[in-house]
Amino acid sequence: MLSLWMISFSAFGQGFFALGEGLNGEVRFIQSAGNYGIVVGGAFTNVGGLWDADYLARWDGEKWFPYHLPAPNGPVNDVFSDIIAGDFTKPYAYLMWLDGDGVWHPFNHGINGPVHDIEAMHNALTNTSTHYAIGDFDGKIAKSTNGGSWQPLGGGVTGKVNVFKVVNEDLYVGGLFTPQGSSQRSFDQWKNGAWQNIPQPEDILEVHDMAFLGNDLYLTGYPADFCQGEMHETILKWDGEQYDTFPPLAGCWVASEICFYQNRILVDAIDSLGGEALWVWDRGDKRWEGPLTSLPGASTDQINTVIANQNKIYIGGSFNDLELPEGDNIIGWDPDLVSSNTEANALHFPITVYPNPATDFISVELRHELNNGSVLTLYDCSGKVVLQQILNDTRIDVSSLSPGVYIVEVRSAESWHVGKVIIK
Repeated sequence: MLSLWMISFSAFGQGFFALGEGLNGEVRFIQSAGNYGIVVGGAFTNVGGLWDADYLARWDGEKWFPYHLPAPNGPVNDVFSDIIAGDFTKPYAYLMWLDGDGVWHPFNHGINGPVHDIEAMHNALTNTSTHYAIGDFDGKIAKSTNGGSWQPLGGGVTGKVNVFKVVNEDLYVGGLFTPQGSSQRSFDQWKNGAWQNIPQPEDILEVHDMAFLGNDLYLTGYPADFCQGEMHETILKWDGEQYDTFPPLAGCWVASEICFYQNRILVDAIDSLGGEALWVWDRGDKRWEGPLTSLPGASTDQINTVIANQNKIYIGGSFNDLELPEGDNIIGWDPDLVSSNTEANALHFPITVYPNPATDFISVELRHELNNGSVLTLYDCSGKVVLQQILNDTRIDVSSLSPGVYIVEVRSAESWHVGKVIIK
């Protein structure tokens, strides 16, 4: 929910749909409500025409409803049970809770900045409830026991805390942060009142998102040497003792949001040029499928959250360039709306480049036949175009290029192929 990525939606693949009249402001989180649909929070003031559903609403699959009236008095970043986090006007400030009579109360003593996410755990043996919060406040991460004042966790941390998850009585934290009196890390566990100093993942410099499936924790993040030399994994599985890696996606992709969809892992990934795509890892066949659809280019749009609910995928953020009704900031993807001929309808395919590394010439191998008017473009890792030509031949002279890593893109009216090559 905390990763904001610059993207563009110049075209949609099959299966995307609008949610009614949509929302007129940024969507900051989407939460599954099972058979009751989804709960959505953000900075919107008009939800599907319901002016009194400011900042927090529910979609039941057909229409929008207020989540609660009266509505919160400011943008909502997260909801946990009867507690909401955001940036509200006083006296509520950054955290509010809802009593049994439907009245909002402040729950932010000790919090002096916006709260992005909130989690909680309950110890049945001691009858103790503990809430945790992360955000832009002193200490970055804090806890409250039995509704008491918030205190920095372990004295607080510096740096960035992007995500955390509570499992049983353990807290897992991801980002790029430094606990008080300790060293910098991208991932760790808080247990029994102390950081556990989990071995750090070698490939991920900064953790963006995490999700549990059974006893395994899946991490996504930004690699230490993104698009520099050989590709490094940006998706890892932690089983409590060691990390397992996934084969990297074609080209220079960084995995951001992650969720589970049927027997698959859904990943929202961003490439070095600002393109974005939804990829699927088939846990049975152990291979990548997709992307489900491709969102190439760059603009002022951003994705904040991706979740799965009732066999549908929901994507929320701040969208201005979408080919959807004006003001919509949430879209859905329904696999039942997609033709079974996925290859023919896909927008984006991998490309094979050889030799790789190369020196004077490269050849490209496409999944589809070369079309008249196909354009080949090479970008360096800053996104600068260094070579562009009509692709009349699959053998390209690259002898004038400096050594480095380049993105290879072949576009036509029907398809978009992307890959990577190293020039020595």
